[in-house]
Amino acid sequence: MSDSAGKIVEGIKQGDERYFNILFKKYYRHLHYFATRYVQNSSVAEELVQETFVTLWKKCRQLSCKDEPGLLSWLYTVLKNNCYHHLKNQKAQRELTSQLLEEQRHLDLIGLSEMDTSEDVFNEIYKIIQLTLEELSPQCRRVFEMSRFDGFKNKEIAKILNISEKAVEGNITRALKVFRVSLKNYLPQILVFLNL
Repeated sequence: MSDSAGKIVEGIKQGDERYFNILFKKYYRHLHYFATRYVQNSSVAEELVQETFVTLWKKCRQLSCKDEPGLLSWLYTVLKNNCYHHLKNQKAQRELTSQLLEEQRHLDLIGLSEMDTSEDVFNEIYKIIQLTLEELSPQCRRVFEMSRFDGFKNKEIAKILNISEKAVEGNITRALKVFRVSLKNYLPQILVFLNL
């Protein structure tokens, strides 16, 4: 081991920040390459390498290695474990996501099979929509009808009615709150119509 390499190891073990920075610059690229090879993402690899150096900084006074190969072995072992735990968590997350999607698909199937799309139901919905519209203030109703029934964008409504886009959004929000209450028993059927 060269004198400079020996100084790096001793400096690290004494918690000297200068030697820590020297080591970081010397091996960061190699460690990053190693991590990227396994996690297949440069940004994630960067985080894992940084975590490795943070662990080194926290445990520097407990290091038992006597030379640079020993220090490198320690770094690669910690990084290897970081990569392993990341991939394991990623796998668990994918499995959880898959399970949640499967559960949602199951609920959707039940919802679809039980959904009442009869003419009577839609007549009832239409009646409730008309009654609810009458409860709204004239401007709130106009804004809502232009947005949900006439297909105007918020910007266009603001221009036509000479009000701010914020006022348009506020009116739509107020109307939707009223509709969510009045149509709470028919939400699946009217989601497409009113975007509740």
